[in-house]
This record gives sequence, C-alpha cells and structure tokens, in this order.
Amino acid sequence: MASTTSSNQTERVHLLSIKSEKLQRDTFFFLPGGQLIAGLNQRFTPVNCATLNRWVKICDPRGFPFGLHPIELMKWGILRYVSVETGPAIPTESTAPLPPGDYSWDITVPHQLPPLISVASNEKPIAELNAEAQQPTSHLNKRLILNDSLADFEDSVLSRDGGRCSITGNQQDVVVTWIYPPLCFLHSGNVQYFNNPKAMCIPSNAMLISKDLVSAFLNNAFGIDVDDNYRIVVFSDIGSTKESMPESAQGLLNFSGSQGPDDKFLRLHFRHCLNVHLIGGDIGNDYSAEDIVEAMKDDGLVAFDDPRWMTPLGREIFEDYMKTLAAEKGDSEEASSEVE
Repeated sequence: MASTTSSNQTERVHLLSIKSEKLQRDTFFFLPGGQLIAGLNQRFTPVNCATLNRWVKICDPRGFPFGLHPIELMKWGILRYVSVETGPAIPTESTAPLPPGDYSWDITVPHQLPPLISVASNEKPIAELNAEAQQPTSHLNKRLILNDSLADFEDSVLSRDGGRCSITGNQQDVVVTWIYPPLCFLHSGNVQYFNNPKAMCIPSNAMLISKDLVSAFLNNAFGIDVDDNYRIVVFSDIGSTKESMPESAQGLLNFSGSQGPDDKFLRLHFRHCLNVHLIGGDIGNDYSAEDIVEAMKDDGLVAFDDPRWMTPLGREIFEDYMKTLAAEKGDSEEASSEVE
C-alpha cells in the first residue's frame, strides 16, 4: 500500500537507494519520468518550496524555478514508477512547510529541462574526502600538505575572530578550522585553484569554532546559509550539541565587510552540505539495467525461500514476477471461459 507521509520503507512504494537509507530521508522529489532528483530528512531539515528553489539554485545556478505537487507512486515494472497527483500544486514562492512525503518536480518555465544537479548525487562529506586523500593510492595524497598550511595563520585567525566561536560566540575550547579545505577545491576539479592551490590557503577560508562542533561541520552535518541571515541549517543528527546551537551563526553576524571569514567559502561549504544531503539518491544509481538483467537470469525454477529473493533488488524482481504470473493466469482463465 502506498504512503506519501510515512518514513517506513514497508509502507512506501519506491525502493530507497543506499543514499536515501543512510540519510533516513522522509521527503522525496521526483521528475515526471520517475527519477528521484532530491530528498531530505525533514526531522532535521524542514523545508518549504521557496527555500528549496533557492537551495537548488545554489547547487546549480543554471536551474529554473519549479513548483511541486504531492503525489502517490505506483510501480510500473522493476524499479520503475508512475505517479498520480494527490493534492493541489505548490507554487515556487510558497513558504508553507512541506509535509514529509513524495512530490513531483514541476518546471514552471516552458520547454526547459530540470537542473543538471544529478552529477553531485553521490557527493561525500568533506571529512570522508580528506580521509580518502590520505590513502597512498589517492591522486590527492601529495597535496595533503595544503591542508596543513592552516597552521601558518592560526594566530591571525584567532586574533581576528576575537577568541570566539564563529557559530556560537563562545570563548571556551575553540580551535581554528578550514571552512572549505583546500583538498575540496582540488577534488572538485576547479581549474582556477588546481593551477594556483595557494589561492585557497588564506585566512578568510578559516574560522574559529568550538571544538565539539568541528567534526559535525567537516562531516557536513550542518552548514551556514549565508543568504538567510547566516542561519544554521542542521542536516543530520549532531547529538546534544544541537541544544546549544543558536538559530544563526552569532560570531559571523558581528563581522562587517571583508573583516571576517569570507562568505564565498561559507557558501561553498553550504553547497557541499546540499550536495551531500539534498541532491540525488535515485535507486538507479545503485542498480543499473545490466544489474537487473543479470539478477533475473536463471536456468531453472528458483525456490520461494531462495536467498536471492531476500535482497532489496530480489524482492522487487520477485514481486514483479508474481504480478506477471497472476496476470498471465487471469488472461488464461479468461481465454478458457471464452472458448467454453
């Protein structure tokens, strides 16, 4: 039975991807063809259509405005779905909270394609990218020294930020950290910084932060939405530290002009958060057409309790197989009754 509001996988028609499962998403946005283009866990990150439009524009400046429609999905083959609208259209500028559920992504500009944001659908948190760069086989391994350059201007950042955490304004147990570490620029293939890596190793790409927030910040569990009055947006569980988190980054609000951390780097970090948590996550990223065909191959009858039916893909194939048998049986019985 379909459900557009429940986060329980057994009540949802569409199979969750590895990304959606990991992020425990409860809200999903589908293109007209059934591809999942974005999703969120609104238990941590409540959103409305207007904010969603602005965030998508951050990820892909070429994107066009879109509205939403609440929908109910129905299976149309293996890992394929069609939708039926279940409620009124939600306009682009709507600030009404979106209930968790499934939505269609409706482009409001005629003859325009949806944003090209699927390329970032499997983006990893900054901390994971840094960890991978430390592997001897990584092409970024020799560039790790760029991250270490933070030590060259720690004292100046400490003095500039007045010994206060840029997030909470507290002065206890604070450390200097990168906003958008140099290795992230190199990972993204940004030619400007790849050819001139020292251009990103500057004090304005660093800030003072409470020690207990560093891990969550570098894991993109929260980010700072500069264009919404430096609002702190939490994307995943950060434990008890959320209780002491202000609505806006208090320390950053005290700066003026170009004195403090550069908004450019804060936006890059926030975009990375969106790429990790909001963008992509279609089941097709986990299973290609070749995977499905290979899983369906079998030279003989497979028992109902065969382990192959127990995997997520196996359950999808088994359900489709049983529906096909039922349809064939119905057609056969109808043909027999006509002959009689």
